[in-house]
Amino acid sequence: EAVLAAETEQDVGIARREQVPTFAEPGILVDLEWGSGGWTAGRFDGNQAASAGPMSFCLSPSGDIYILDQIQARVLVFFPDGSPSRRIPLPAAAFNDILALEDGTLVLLDRDVRGVIVILDGNGAVKGEHAVEGPGIERAGRVTATYALEDGIWLEVHHETMVHVLDAVLSPCERTVLPGLPYGAGAARLRPARIEAGGAIVRIEDPSGNTMREKKIYLDHPVERIAWTDTDAEGRVYALLHLLEYDGKAPPSVAYEETVGMVFDGDLNLLARIVSPHVITPWWQLKEFEVTPDGRILQLALTERGAQLLEWRVSW
Repeated sequence: EAVLAAETEQDVGIARREQVPTFAEPGILVDLEWGSGGWTAGRFDGNQAASAGPMSFCLSPSGDIYILDQIQARVLVFFPDGSPSRRIPLPAAAFNDILALEDGTLVLLDRDVRGVIVILDGNGAVKGEHAVEGPGIERAGRVTATYALEDGIWLEVHHETMVHVLDAVLSPCERTVLPGLPYGAGAARLRPARIEAGGAIVRIEDPSGNTMREKKIYLDHPVERIAWTDTDAEGRVYALLHLLEYDGKAPPSVAYEETVGMVFDGDLNLLARIVSPHVITPWWQLKEFEVTPDGRILQLALTERGAQLLEWRVSW
């Protein structure tokens, strides 16, 4: 079991073992083999360039699944049950992230080649294009996620700040820079989890940046990477952590590796955890996880066989 330390104004530095349900067996929503054309996932095995498979995915407001198969310059669309729906061509093969809006519009991020956000209609026709770099974003390559909120499109920068780049009608707007994700009905912010002393820390702040609640997470193995931080419609907080430990020999080899997801309530009490054997692979992804408003955890996992969209339905 994981050892967790809670630190708030009322509970300072007290470590304890928390007995909570662990969910290790996800369902498989989408299962794609590597290939070319049809319902396959494109894959590039680089020599001097980075290897890549499907870079990202998202859900539409209606629950349809969009997988960014940028190697084959297209988006694969599936119904909420994972059955194939349609394929949308892309104008280029350089996109890193995708959002699907309620009216079918697609918002695509190209952070590495041209540094632009491209707006497409539901058939793949270009409706607009906007520069990523500007106030709050010095370099497009520092963008780590895209979000569609009620007031438009926001970009996460280096897992630290959020920058408002497009308004509700997808036009450039005056840029606002805020820490973390909006949390709850007020102006509180959920800070993306960050690594601290081999563990991780999650924090909820008030509008002035003062800590309201904080959780330090110490596991049985070191946290190598923060894969995703999110919240659902009920205010639960999710931290997806990549654990990695070496054996200490020369040359070192991996002794332990897995991905652990921690689910907290609004007071940052641990509710549940998930365990995934799927970790970082040779094929680079910008986005591996998404948390749905109803609290499902999705992971786009890449394997030697292909790409799978996994789903954990956590019960409380």
